[in-house]
Amino acid sequence: MFDLIGKRLSAIGDELRLTGRMFLQVKTVGEWWRYNLEVPERRAVVLDALWQVIVTLAGALLAEWLLRRVLERFSATRMAAFFANHVFISEGFHFAQRSGSDMPSQRL
Repeated sequence: MFDLIGKRLSAIGDELRLTGRMFLQVKTVGEWWRYNLEVPERRAVVLDALWQVIVTLAGALLAEWLLRRVLERFSATRMAAFFANHVFISEGFHFAQRSGSDMPSQRL
């Protein structure tokens, strides 16, 4: 039991050290960009990777936008059908399904 707790605490300590090291290395990002953009071959690799990321994100955003529009239309259609088939009585918050004569047939 104590061995398991010790292993978990050690893992947490390792993760905290790695996180701290990462925050200290943030300033080297600019150096990395300069290093990789100086040589045309490395620049081509970096720009190709950036292009792939941009295309992937743009495709995901487009898919999300289209799905949202389809679901909004579907939801609006279902709500319109619901309201077309039901009569609402505002004071009692009751509703009834429309009958052939457009009069409330039953209260739910």
